Amino acid sequence: MTNSRSAIPRIAYVVHGKDGKHPGSAHIRIVRRARKALRDGDAWVVQLNVDEVIAGTSPAEFDAIVVQRDAIEPWKVDGFLRAVRRTKTRLVAELDDDLLTDAAVDRLVSQGYDHVRLETMKRLVKFADRVIVSTPTLATSVREVNRSIVVVPNVVDPELWTRPRPMLVRESSDESLRVLYMGSWTHAGDLDLLRPVFARFIAEGRPIALETVGIADHDEGWFERLDIPAGRGNYPEFVSWLMDNRHRWDIAVAPLEDTEFNAQKSDLKFLEYTMLGLPTIASDVGPYKPMAAHGLRLARTEEDWHAALSEALGDRSVYLSQAVNAREYVEANRTLTDSHRWINAIMGRDR
Repeated sequence: MTNSRSAIPRIAYVVHGKDGKHPGSAHIRIVRRARKALRDGDAWVVQLNVDEVIAGTSPAEFDAIVVQRDAIEPWKVDGFLRAVRRTKTRLVAELDDDLLTDAAVDRLVSQGYDHVRLETMKRLVKFADRVIVSTPTLATSVREVNRSIVVVPNVVDPELWTRPRPMLVRESSDESLRVLYMGSWTHAGDLDLLRPVFARFIAEGRPIALETVGIADHDEGWFERLDIPAGRGNYPEFVSWLMDNRHRWDIAVAPLEDTEFNAQKSDLKFLEYTMLGLPTIASDVGPYKPMAAHGLRLARTEEDWHAALSEALGDRSVYLSQAVNAREYVEANRTLTDSHRWINAIMGRDR
């Protein structure tokens, strides 16, 4: 419904979690942008109580509602869509992964994902007035379900990531190279790409160590797991913890299997590693390819990975200029300076 009394858009969002405790993707894609929009006075943005909307008891009227991924429980989706239709409120779906194509659904179900949840989410996406996605490749896939699509790339919030400005080289007197790889448990297959590379370094007796954050649930002989402390799992607190520990690492890696699903992912790890002050080596696939022009080193084969890390081990300064270029690019182009693009995408003003 349109609220003529308000000079700025009234936007509600639906994400997993509440009271500021949300998955990382919710913070990055919606919550931080909503917070910025509200602070700057560009929109009135709140988290939505879905039950109140379904019951018709919501105390507020909205110009648009944004729903991220599968944040509405399957048994509530039909009632929610009826309420949206009844109030003529603009509905926007938000996706940062392919959760819709047959191949993606088959893959997710095989990993234990609820098929009913996926199907009801697909119905919501099909019903939406607009779909916001994170990459052009993902837009191509989603277009099979809904043709009204706009790409809003991921950005990092400088309020979280520039406190204070990170170092570009770890302060250390030893000759070892410490490597960071962070991500969710879904990246276990990507982690395996590095197994033969680090096994080879171990066999060669070279002083290089891989440290993982959030990917594996236990150490293995070729990498060490760094536990995230209790109370630091929520994204803002997690970023703060990373910033406090950035002195531990010299370089970061972002391996990614060459699959259709991964081709639609974003370059978020490159952005986050860069804001940590770390040079990055990433797989020469999908989202990372364009970033080679902005200070990212690419690797495709085991030999590529071994050569890139060997070069850093021999002289870590070789990556310093790349890290500087990456930082300049991210600060100039991929930080959350305002929420205008996001608001315009929601309200259909981008056309």
